[in-house]
Amino acid sequence: MSQEEIPREVEENLYSGEQVSYLLRRKVGLEARPKYLVVTDRRVIYIDLKILGRYDFSDIPYEKLKQVSFHKGMVASEFVMEDEEGRLVKLGWLDREEAERALVAIRDSLNAIAVEPVSIQKRKGLVGGDLLLEKPPEVVSRT
Repeated sequence: MSQEEIPREVEENLYSGEQVSYLLRRKVGLEARPKYLVVTDRRVIYIDLKILGRYDFSDIPYEKLKQVSFHKGMVASEFVMEDEEGRLVKLGWLDREEAERALVAIRDSLNAIAVEPVSIQKRKGLVGGDLLLEKPPEVVSRT
């Protein structure tokens, strides 16, 4: 991914050495500025750009990511991510193909850090479908 594609607001919030795996941009209708779903090698970032340089920023590190649900409809798709504390990040009206590529990037990044493979549940319908990625709980113990 080229550095020109990454918005300044995303770039200034990346950790040192953090690499962007996939960048999903959403801009619908009359919204002045786009929203982004950024998949990096360490976390998933959601950023909602506002006018006059303002923005809302939210991230979920892979260690704290509990599940990602993805609904693919006839026209668009929706992401819902949940962390271990129950906080939800929703991003709707995404391009179906781009959203699927982002989901694959999240799955691969989760599998790279998870102790056990990520659980996948799929439901295919006539027009769309649902997919759920769930990271198994990790237990730390001392012996």
